Amino acid sequence: MTNRPQNVDTCDCEPTLTDQQVIDFCRNGYLVLEGVVPDEINRKVVDYLNENEDAASTRCSPIMAHEWFMTGVIKNPAAAGAVRSLLGEDFALPVNMVNHRGKLPCRRDEWHRDGGSIYTHKLEYVQVFYYPQDCPIELGPTQVLPGSHFMRTKANMMANFGTIIGAVPLTAPAGTIFITVYSIWHIRLAATAAATRDTQFRHLLKYNYWRTTVP
Repeated sequence: MTNRPQNVDTCDCEPTLTDQQVIDFCRNGYLVLEGVVPDEINRKVVDYLNENEDAASTRCSPIMAHEWFMTGVIKNPAAAGAVRSLLGEDFALPVNMVNHRGKLPCRRDEWHRDGGSIYTHKLEYVQVFYYPQDCPIELGPTQVLPGSHFMRTKANMMANFGTIIGAVPLTAPAGTIFITVYSIWHIRLAATAAATRDTQFRHLLKYNYWRTTVP
């Protein structure tokens, strides 16, 4: 089993993905669940982030103390059903939450895999991204490279890549959740939109689920 946190809360529900969708996820490394979080929850999340976040920090784990967030996002039926399909019964719930926000406008990031990535055929944890607001190309969405979780490239070389053919910008409406293999290559595209009084940041919440049972 993977080195997941101990003594964490777990969840079980009915799996919602077909066998083909599971195969596609394992091959491509990501799955998009468009607009599955209700607008009411999205507005609460954005309000919370704008009112409570320290500008010097990306961590926002205290939001998980709110039942409306746990029910609407972490245990969202569409997302939880997909995670159940990928990680099996009684999967472990997230223990940390970060907001990879970008102040508008912002520069393009660099291609990277997140720290701790390993190459393996096993699927023992997934990384999840959630947009609480609309994220068109002007707001600098995350872009992923399908199949890149199979590519053995040193992390310090990845920053040398620019535009890559086949990369997919994950533009999506508010309430979209996308699930990824942890080691997939990804990048934040440049945000060209100017900040307004109501929209100063592009918010992107990021968290993990773990397997607890043998597949």
